Amino acid sequence: MTAGPAVPTAEEHTERSPSGGPRPRLLRDLSLSAVLAGVVAVVVSYSGPLVIVLSAARAGHLDPAQTGSWIWAISIGSGLTCIGLSLLTRMPVVTAWSTPGAALLVTSIGSYAYGEVIGAFVVSGAVIALIGVTGVFGRLMRSVAALIGIAVPLTLATLASQNAPGVGVLAASGYRPDDRLLVGSTGLVSAVLAPFGSHAVNLAAITAAICTGPEAHRDPRRRYVAGVACGLVYLVVGAFGSTLVAFFAGLPKELVAAVAGVALLGALSGGLTGAVREGKDREAAVISFLTTASGVTLFGIGSAFWGLVFGVAAHLVLNGRFRSLGPRRRPEAGSA
Repeated sequence: MTAGPAVPTAEEHTERSPSGGPRPRLLRDLSLSAVLAGVVAVVVSYSGPLVIVLSAARAGHLDPAQTGSWIWAISIGSGLTCIGLSLLTRMPVVTAWSTPGAALLVTSIGSYAYGEVIGAFVVSGAVIALIGVTGVFGRLMRSVAALIGIAVPLTLATLASQNAPGVGVLAASGYRPDDRLLVGSTGLVSAVLAPFGSHAVNLAAITAAICTGPEAHRDPRRRYVAGVACGLVYLVVGAFGSTLVAFFAGLPKELVAAVAGVALLGALSGGLTGAVREGKDREAAVISFLTTASGVTLFGIGSAFWGLVFGVAAHLVLNGRFRSLGPRRRPEAGSA
């Protein structure tokens, strides 16, 4: 891996102003290009992925106050993590809410009471934080329907579809991200804000690429300003969460659904391409996709969980993985 940008020393954190006093490094590194990159990242986040959150809220029959709280929580969580992690690591750490997680909720949130959904959000955030801090999976969840139907798929979708690409974007730009710090912090914030409706705050991928490249700044050590700017705009927009709900509520439902569909095209095409690339995984991936999209509910558990179960089972059966559980044949005489 290429060497990342040099980490500034304590002496480099500040420089002397013309009057002789210390000048904060953030002011020294401030640039119009980095600020614009952060603003563009936020605009992209709200132009499509937010509509998916609103679609999930509508599917869950949430009232305007609950929906406004949800938008406020994911905005504030994204803003705080952008600012805090960017300043701490001096990397352009851009976070957002989980778009695949919100899409998953469109098909599952309506099967549970609001309190159960919040409980699942808390568990998902706590598990992600634990995975991020320790690097290992923990068996923290009990055989409760809402936790299985929402928390397990939401956790997997957030880790695999958001945090993994987010770390990859930073690494591809020459940085050395500490995945335990980044994933652990976003998971902790998700758990803290879950009672307000936040389903998941995680590392961004597409919007992160806007802030990690040379377009943000030619000097990689000064691109973290884009992450800070992104966070500040998140905080400002999040303060008007109820206003956003009122605005989108006035739009035709068909238009909102169309915008949400367009926002998911990239993630859907990328996911399907990766899922059917290998011939041995193709049938299992199709079974998992169709089961999830069907909206079927068994034993009070939504289709997202059963899609995962049936997909894994199909993969094991079709690839002969169960044969290793049976008795082994004894080698014949004279064989090697």
